Amino acid sequence: MKRIEHSVEISVPPREVFAFVSDPLNDPEWESALLSGQTLGGPVEPGSKLTQLRKLLGPRFESTAEITHLEPDSRIDVRGTSGPLPFEGSWSFEPAGAGTLVTFTGEIQGSGLREAAEPALARVLEADARVGLEDLKDALEGRR
Repeated sequence: MKRIEHSVEISVPPREVFAFVSDPLNDPEWESALLSGQTLGGPVEPGSKLTQLRKLLGPRFESTAEITHLEPDSRIDVRGTSGPLPFEGSWSFEPAGAGTLVTFTGEIQGSGLREAAEPALARVLEADARVGLEDLKDALEGRR
């Protein structure tokens, strides 16, 4: 298991950052490996399923995730339910001056051949998380 954690401060209030991040249709604007994202019907709430089409190290793959915890304007937790690599992730949104400190924490788990590739894949995912948070910052601050 590999844990990934990155934070970025965004000059936008937590409510606006949370609203943007919690809408899967916005994901391609700030997650570089994500080609599309959508909910499988209904509002985003605990138990909601999300589908995502990603491109990682060349190949495209579809995955499904479930919202496991949601605190409006504060936190979103997800768990991968299908796809090539089991994962859990959370985004927290904390007031920071007039803006928001956003922290992404994720864990990936490899097994079999994936376990052998886990260190290399973790490096790619860490870089993707770091770039994703910087892109989130640029997307939100660029709207102001």
